[in-house]
Amino acid sequence: MEKLIKKSNAHFIINPELSNGKIIDIFATEKIVKDFSDKTIQQAINTALTEGVSKINLNADAHEGYGCPIGSMVATKDSIMLGPVGYDISCSVSYLQTDLKPELLKDKSTRRDLIDKICEYVPYGVGKMRTKKQLKINKDEYLSILNKGTTDHELMKNLDIPIEWLNKLERTHLPADASLLSEQAIKRGEGQIGSLGSGNHFLEAQNVKILDKQLASSWGISEGVGFLTHCGSRGLGHQIATEYFKKLWDYFSVNNLPFADRELVWAKIDSQIGQDYLLSMGCAANFAIVNHLALNKAIKSAIERLYPKAKVNFVYLISHNLAQLEEINGEKYYIHRKGATRAFPAGRPDLKSTKFYDTGHPVIIPGSSISGSSIMVGLESSKNNYYTVPHGAGRCMGRNEAKRKLLQSYVNKKMEEADVLTNMRNYPVDEFTEAYKDYDEVINSVCKAGLAREVAQLKPIFVIKGN
Repeated sequence: MEKLIKKSNAHFIINPELSNGKIIDIFATEKIVKDFSDKTIQQAINTALTEGVSKINLNADAHEGYGCPIGSMVATKDSIMLGPVGYDISCSVSYLQTDLKPELLKDKSTRRDLIDKICEYVPYGVGKMRTKKQLKINKDEYLSILNKGTTDHELMKNLDIPIEWLNKLERTHLPADASLLSEQAIKRGEGQIGSLGSGNHFLEAQNVKILDKQLASSWGISEGVGFLTHCGSRGLGHQIATEYFKKLWDYFSVNNLPFADRELVWAKIDSQIGQDYLLSMGCAANFAIVNHLALNKAIKSAIERLYPKAKVNFVYLISHNLAQLEEINGEKYYIHRKGATRAFPAGRPDLKSTKFYDTGHPVIIPGSSISGSSIMVGLESSKNNYYTVPHGAGRCMGRNEAKRKLLQSYVNKKMEEADVLTNMRNYPVDEFTEAYKDYDEVINSVCKAGLAREVAQLKPIFVIKGN
């Protein structure tokens, strides 16, 4: 706390004397920031002092990452950075609403049937696990997805993706060029569309509590059972990041360029490597978009097999771990959101051509399998944070620390007490709610800082994860 200066109940700055006068804003309550690690603060300072960085802010979920803190917004004008995008390029969250009554899934055996049915369609875990009912995509279709995202409507129809879902995406695609990708990167993504992955990725069924009935209704959110999915660009994005880090490390070494952290290397936007990275990053983003649509189509298919009369409505898909060109206060920046979520309010020009111009778009902030999650809407005052909010609770324990401190028997007991079923015999201790920050306080920080307000709260009733 001695390194921070309090500006209000949910706004601190890092002492500018530590960052050569640069202002690093933190939008979080004191209860949250008092537990920030020294390394998190130092990584923010290192990022602020990196050539080309115009601004870095931290959210309530901030914690140490690779070079740049996870839970941060980094703005640049003429450079692109890999660290503030990260390895899981365009990791995203999507939400699917149904009219299934919560009472229908109160019984454990009924929930178990639905878990099993979804798992017939959705592979999960590390590597190229497949299921018989997973969406099948040939090589040409795969390359088209990497290059065009969802803009090839004929392909979307062939994949049985409802066309109306394409109007409920943060973006339909990013500029991309799959010819820039290595053979290894291409291979790591093959066969992965429609897969969940592992780590902190999940697919959850939720009971919904509406806080703003009018706005929720306009978005298609109701108090039926909802489905929240969190995953990204799988091995494809990781391979792209790995290769470009290596290219930039070699470039910095050959040209004897300094950096405070090897993960904070950067490239000029107008350089060849800068342009190549943007177009390669776009491939991973396009993969992630279609991956989520395929996962939601799989959930829809599984539900309709068990409940043929069920109504299923795709609500929204939003990303984190991405860099996008946006206008802030009349100036254009590449906004890097590393473990952070965009929160455009009503009337934002970027939403002009979407159905969300008059309301702002849904902001989905997942918590944990016990704490629940939240759907929010951005406020105009979020401009102070470059229209950015947290992407989740944020870790308070590293994976190895969690495995040392938390007993499997304790985790299993707590999951049972919370009545949250899982597809796994043992829920991963490093993904248990106590390995994460106080989710309610993270959301409280967002509200007190005036960044967004809650529209609906979600409470998990089951979760599907991979080892």
